[in-house]
Amino acid sequence: MPRSLILLLPLTIGCEDKGGLTVHNTAPAVTITHPPDGSEYEEGEVIEFAALVSDNEQSSDTLALVWSSDVDGTLDESPADGYGNALLITANLSPGNHVISLTVIDDDAASAYDYVDLTIIDLEDAPEIAIRSPQEDEYGVESEPFTFEAIVTDLQDDPQDLVVRISSDLDGEFCDVSADASGVASCEATLSTDAHLLTFTVEDTSGETVSATTAFDILAYTAIDDDGDGFTEDDGDCDDTNSHIYHDAEEINNKVDNDCEQMIDEC
Repeated sequence: MPRSLILLLPLTIGCEDKGGLTVHNTAPAVTITHPPDGSEYEEGEVIEFAALVSDNEQSSDTLALVWSSDVDGTLDESPADGYGNALLITANLSPGNHVISLTVIDDDAASAYDYVDLTIIDLEDAPEIAIRSPQEDEYGVESEPFTFEAIVTDLQDDPQDLVVRISSDLDGEFCDVSADASGVASCEATLSTDAHLLTFTVEDTSGETVSATTAFDILAYTAIDDDGDGFTEDDGDCDDTNSHIYHDAEEINNKVDNDCEQMIDEC
């Protein structure tokens, strides 16, 4: 329960002589009404703190307010409304035991505060994964093995305890391997000739999983421009080992079919 005894301060905080009259300044009042003292919340959970503040000499919405944690420091300094309602909503408290206090200060620097104890329960953090191979511009070749690779990390587990699985929307799961000490998980596989969507999934010892996806094409031999002339065998390149021979190339008198029209030196 809130420690209301803290508010038992001397009523006469200061005085001012106005025309022969002594005016006493009393400290403001504050009570945290929510959450109850000793509450527990999970890490990342939204918590709503509520309090009532008042002052005999000034309006509640002119009082200075400071919400703070003995672990995380100052949390908020928003004023109360005209009815004395003060509110703090946060999901950013660090795991551990906190003393959350609300300090109220009036214009004459008189102050009061109230506090509650609460606990933020530390949850298991999910692992992280980044695809290292294939890169965006890479492709595979039909019937040839390709090396697939990911980098994984976890705040609780050693890299060697993390398991990486890689699957294709066409060929299913084709890799199940543990990462090495540096967090690299690698495997070699041969996939079918087609356009694949790959899913890389890492799992830690608590069963937490995280996935990443990437598109990856396995090209047929005939769809690859081996000689770099801009044409593949599928495009009509009749000799994909010679960059001077391709469909519609200039035919020259060299006893070679340069333009792939199945005629030699027709010009």
